[in-house]
Amino acid sequence: MVAENEVEVEAAPEVTAPVMAAPIVIEEPIELPDPQIDEHGRSYATGKR
Repeated sequence: MVAENEVEVEAAPEVTAPVMAAPIVIEEPIELPDPQIDEHGRSYATGKR
């Protein structure tokens, strides 16, 4: 039972930003070959450059 002058308060969880959420900075971007383009620069879908 709660007395009249007391108020039930649920402890609010502390909202903290997770440390793992830091953005990953890649200084030198790794260029991957476009899988839609063959070694001659032609698109596999259309056969055109």
